[in-house]
Parts: sequence; structure tokens; C-alpha cells
Amino acid sequence: LEPDRIICIQASGKRSIVHTAEGSLELEGLLRDIEPQLPGVFLRVHRSYLVNAAHVLRLRRFALELSNGMEVPIPERRFTAVQREPSLRLADSPRAEAS
Repeated sequence: LEPDRIICIQASGKRSIVHTAEGSLELEGLLRDIEPQLPGVFLRVHRSYLVNAAHVLRLRRFALELSNGMEVPIPERRFTAVQREPSLRLADSPRAEAS
């Protein structure tokens, strides 16, 4: 599975669910074990989610909207760090809407 096809990876107990545009795939393993194997475009925005920044459509207050329609929560304590993430900054893009 090519990393650029991955939209996000969601924790599900001792497994992880990989979400792509084509669907979902369940893998054995925790996010903390998968995260070091991924390129730097993946952001840990929540303890249960790794998100591919290239698939973020919109940054809203305490949530990200992804290209597959998923909405990923961002805890209040992490929101400022996510908002400042360089890979999410596109001044002329709708994803810069943090309201």
C-alpha cells in the first residue's frame, strides 16, 4: 500500500484501520508501531488517528475534514499545534479555514 493513497489510519483496539479512497483495510498493530514507518506527511492529530496532510480538505475548530468525507476530531489541547503544522498551511486554500 503506497503511503500517498492512505487518507488516514484509525486505531481500533490492538488493530489499525487504514482508510483509502478505495475503502478500508484492517491491519494488526498499534498506531505507535505504524507511525515510524510512514513519511513525514502523516500527522498524529488525535491519539486514535494518523492523518495524511495531503488529504485534508478543511481545518475547522477541533476537527479536520478529509478527502473521503471523514471528519477527524482534534482534541482542544492539540488544536493549536495542528493549526500551526506547516503541511496544513495553504493561505489560499479552503483548508486554512479555522473557525
